[in-house]
This record gives sequence, C-alpha cells and structure tokens, in this order.
Amino acid sequence: MKKNQQQTGSLLVRCCDVPSGLKSLTRTFDALKSSWLLSWNTKDMSCGSLSENWNAMPEICYRENLQPCNDQLWIESVKDNANMNATDSVHATGIMVRHACVRTVPTDYPCYIKEKGRDFIPLDRLQNTLFNAGTPVYISHYSKDRGWVMVMDQASKAAGFVKAEDVATIALSTVDTVKRLPIAVFLNDHEPLYNAKREVVGYSRLGQVAFVRKQKDNKVCVLWPKRSVSGSVRWEEVWVPLTTAAIKPLVFSSENVTFILNQLLGKPYGWGGTLGHRDCSSMIQDYFRIFGCSLPRNSKAQMQDGGQIIDLSGKSKTEKERLIIQQGVPYKTILYAPGHVALYTGVSKGRVLMAHAVLSSGFVKNGYEGSRIIGKSIVSTLYFDAEIPGLEHSFVDKLAAMTIVH
Repeated sequence: MKKNQQQTGSLLVRCCDVPSGLKSLTRTFDALKSSWLLSWNTKDMSCGSLSENWNAMPEICYRENLQPCNDQLWIESVKDNANMNATDSVHATGIMVRHACVRTVPTDYPCYIKEKGRDFIPLDRLQNTLFNAGTPVYISHYSKDRGWVMVMDQASKAAGFVKAEDVATIALSTVDTVKRLPIAVFLNDHEPLYNAKREVVGYSRLGQVAFVRKQKDNKVCVLWPKRSVSGSVRWEEVWVPLTTAAIKPLVFSSENVTFILNQLLGKPYGWGGTLGHRDCSSMIQDYFRIFGCSLPRNSKAQMQDGGQIIDLSGKSKTEKERLIIQQGVPYKTILYAPGHVALYTGVSKGRVLMAHAVLSSGFVKNGYEGSRIIGKSIVSTLYFDAEIPGLEHSFVDKLAAMTIVH
C-alpha cells in the first residue's frame, strides 16, 4: 500500500504523514503519572457523578439466556448487597492486581436491554469499564457478602464494583515509596510477562501503566502487583524490553502512529471492556496514553476534558467536514457525537478519515427499527454508515464537536 493511503476497515493501515510541528514535541510521562496517581490522594467518593449510576439496573432486564428477568427479589438482593450505606467506610488506598471488569452493582450476571421495536443487541448495562492490573484505586467499601469491593479510578473518572481478589490494599508508607518511581506504558496487548522463576505473572495491555524499579541496557524492570494472603500488595519484578514497555512517550510520527493503530484496528468491539476488548472511548484513552496524554474514560468526558473544543453542532455536513480539515490536527483530534468518539486521522480523496471502535448503526426500514452490526475497530470516512437503507441519522449528522488534545 502506498504512503498516505488508508484502507477503510483494514487491520493494516499506512497512516497519513504526521504534521511536522508535532514531531518536535518533547514529552515525559510526568503529567500522565500525576493523573494516574490521583486516586491515592482521594479523600472520599464525593466526586461528582463518579458513582451515581451504581444502582442503574433496570427494573426489567434480559439475562444471559436472552430472556427477560423480572425477578424483583433477585434484583433487590443485588442492590442490597452493594451496601451503599457503607460508602467510604474502608477509605483505603489500593491497586488492581488483575485486569478486572468494573460493575455498577456486585454481580457477574449481565443485564441486557431490549428497546421496544428494535433489534436485540446484548450490551451488558451493568458493565461499566475495565481497570488494568496496576491501576491505583481508592477503596470505598465492601459488599455485604464481602465478595466485592467498590473502587474508584480518579484519573479515568470511573468507579464501580470489582471482585475482592482483583484488588489489594497498599499501605501509605508503600504509596510514598512507589510514588517516587518512574512509570512505563506497555505497547502491546496480551504479551506474557514472567518473573525471575519464569512463571507467568500476567499479560500486558496496550496503554497499561506500571511502576519502573530499574533499567539495564535495553530492558526495564517493572513492578507487577499481586495480592498476598492478608489482602495487601506484594510485588513481582518483571523484566521486559523497551520495545514492550516505553519509559517515555512515543514521538508523534507516522511510524509510531501506524504501529499503535495497527494493533488497535480490526479488534472486536467490547462494551465497557467486555472480555477485555475496547469500546470507542477505551480505544481513544489507550491510544493517547502511549503518547503521554491522560484522558478520562467515557466519550463525553474525553470531549470536554481533552483539550481545545471546537463546536460543530448546527453545522451542515459539508461545513463540519471543512472545519475538521481546516482546524483539526491528525492523530491528536477527537471527533465527538453523543455516545461515540473517533480519532481524526487525516484526509483521503477530500474526505475526512477517522479510526474508531464501532458496534452498530441503527436504521428504520418499513417501520422496523434494526441495527447493522460492525463490531470492531475500523478506519472510515464520516459517512461510514450513510449507505444503510432506511438510515435516519448518520454519524456525520450527529457529529457535535471536535477536541484537539493537548
């Protein structure tokens, strides 16, 4: 494939040239580290809307057999087990020891919603997000059965319940020690990580952050957290090459952007981190971490907090595309429509291109409301769904803003 060409939906993409002004930016992980450690400075759960949706389970939902669940006793028992009256009773610093699903209530069982007249798409509304192993968290309290813990990651502005075995407490003295260590960011997904005994202690995730104990030649020793019998953290030393974990942000260049995006594109869509996969905002969050930028977890917060916001609402389709081309910065600009974000990646044949994780596009045909499933990360134009028969509002119609990330 020739330089400056992109193939829509392709797993392998040759990205457009990165503007020369970005190549000269020199970054460290200092800002990312400061944001990443915010949870260890948290006093309580009173942080706006971080935990307001803890009881968002609908009165009627569809369970894993795709049949409606109207068992109110079960629903109320799950809510009761959340033990929200005990919020902030533990009030401790913690760290995730596994890549863990973060749930709005303490249960593994899903709660799917089927909107009246629409296709059934099994999105688990109880799945909030996924926290990587090594994520610093604030521990609020335990569920009544003590099998779950409510935790918060202030950097991502996300909170919810994780299983008790997925998190360890960390003493304030240890916090003070590890805070002084530098950090590294993993550049690959699912790479096995070994301790000194050649035992697998875990698997990496692109965008995952870890503390650095030491560096030698072209390798770096990172600390992998494990949970001790007492529930406190213990550390495993893991040596990895600098091609696996970067100790400083990658330079914005065509080669680096291509390297990262080619690992993210073509992967299955995962609502809220379901099965370890990425949805639109987690893809954006992990991408920017590699380059030293810290973003919150959900799409609206990324648009609001990411940097310079340019309003696109009320503009025509042509005007929106013109403004993106004129004012957007490829690979540093988030395109936002309510409920969805994408990364602006340049222009091909006069059309804006973007990389994004997409589940589906809705349509109405002969009165039937349906969905066309895409279910993966793709590169597309703003009009990727415009050819769907019966489509009422395409992505470009809903496009409301773009944010140029600092």
